[in-house]
Amino acid sequence: YFEFNLPKIDLLTNAFWKAKPFPHVVIDNFLDKDDFKILSDSVLKFAATPDFEFKNNIEGGKSIYSNDNSPKLVQKYVNTVSSQSFIDKISAMTGAKDVISLAKLSDKHDVFRYFHEMKEGGILGTHVDHSMIEDNVHFLNALFYITPEWSKDWGGSTQFYKYYGFKMGSEVEYKPNRLILFLHSSKSFHKVSRIKNNKINRFSVYMDYYIHKNDLSSFIESAKSEK
Repeated sequence: YFEFNLPKIDLLTNAFWKAKPFPHVVIDNFLDKDDFKILSDSVLKFAATPDFEFKNNIEGGKSIYSNDNSPKLVQKYVNTVSSQSFIDKISAMTGAKDVISLAKLSDKHDVFRYFHEMKEGGILGTHVDHSMIEDNVHFLNALFYITPEWSKDWGGSTQFYKYYGFKMGSEVEYKPNRLILFLHSSKSFHKVSRIKNNKINRFSVYMDYYIHKNDLSSFIESAKSEK
């Protein structure tokens, strides 16, 4: 596993539940500086044929790679954010019990890919992610920015929307070694702003987390008490 850094749990929890338009938290310098350099350097040297390429107006200039076809150190990152020590932090922050990462479920659902790349002109339109895998409810997302150099002028930010995807509520700039955690629900609309004039491609690693459907009611009650 990589070494990772998180704020104290009370600060993390407070920031997460107070964020608008839906709960989220932004964590900078998530990985140890040396670990991040090793990881990001490996991504820049990476060359492979993507599993899928998207070339439409909703999801364009984007490629995703199978887990076997990604840089090896990306899997080490995946192991880090799927580790029990990280899961324990997520549980404490959200109040969710018996949290399961996508990495624990993806062996039966190979359609899911962690490693994403976006090129010049790339965009990902406003959307909400999938809701369930079998009896497990998707309740939290993690996005990690892995490109070691990025300019705000190049776009590629993550935007959170309110009013069911019709109006932007907040925007998180793409910055190297930045992690975003956000609550997943039927209202958590988000997108990636169009990339333009970038000198280097936008790489990110996706992860999400689940609770069993039988635990959903208690999680909702816990969440209401935090708001």
